[in-house]
Amino acid sequence: MSDLLLVDQNEAQGWRVRHDERLDQLFEERCDWISQYGKAGQLAVDGADIQLTYEELDGKANQLARYLRLRGVRGGDRVALLFDQAAASYVAMLAVLKIGATYVPLDTGFPTGRLTYIVEDAQVHTVLSMSHVAGLVEQIDLLTASGAELVYLDVAAPLIEDLDTRRLIDADRGDLSNQLAYISYASVNGRPEGVAIDHASICNFVKVAAEMYGIWPRDRFYQGLPIALDFSVEEIWVPWVCGATLVPKPAGPALFGAELHAFLSARRVTAMCCVPGSWRPSMASCPA
Repeated sequence: MSDLLLVDQNEAQGWRVRHDERLDQLFEERCDWISQYGKAGQLAVDGADIQLTYEELDGKANQLARYLRLRGVRGGDRVALLFDQAAASYVAMLAVLKIGATYVPLDTGFPTGRLTYIVEDAQVHTVLSMSHVAGLVEQIDLLTASGAELVYLDVAAPLIEDLDTRRLIDADRGDLSNQLAYISYASVNGRPEGVAIDHASICNFVKVAAEMYGIWPRDRFYQGLPIALDFSVEEIWVPWVCGATLVPKPAGPALFGAELHAFLSARRVTAMCCVPGSWRPSMASCPA
């Protein structure tokens, strides 16, 4: 149990975050722990179309972080994420945080007007996506109307994959003084309003949640929500700080009832976050 201790015993009661702690550094610390204890093959992501160990996910995020720096993204910049593939979202959010920038999660199911409003309101510097998303979002070029740059990572893949996978040093990361981790948008009276979440707050939350939920590296954690929903942070970052494996839902609509039950059973999922109101009508019994 001591190897998984997330709480600094020297900190004040009820406060789990160290001074200047960052969400991406929590992930890197867990990667180092996994390597130190001979668990190099531990999966961070086990999806239907891709599997990534912690080392591989960290390496891909390091490559993308370097690419973003080359494109002029700096600490404090806002970078929007517009993906319909879970693994691409994971790599991108880690990369953005590694260089001191702030990610703004979007959903390909949002109307174009909502997307353009968020990009403008959040003062987004760069929108990261995939070229096939242009077929899912009408008039996707409107996202650049406020001056943001739209970058398709699959088009840039040959350049990204040629970059160093090793952990960034301070000179590579640039300015890490920005304490804003991400901006989440929710509709209030029909209008999207952004909520800015800083590193101290979210680090404290995920460490407390990880401690309370009792997640272990052996767990396989269901990740079913789009990253644009704030609740997805709990699905993603709590398992990662524990060294557990994310099992993202397949592409397409949300799973409920028998379909969800079958997926959880087939993929050997042992843990998930769910409010009782949606759990009871969806599941006759829990396979985990």
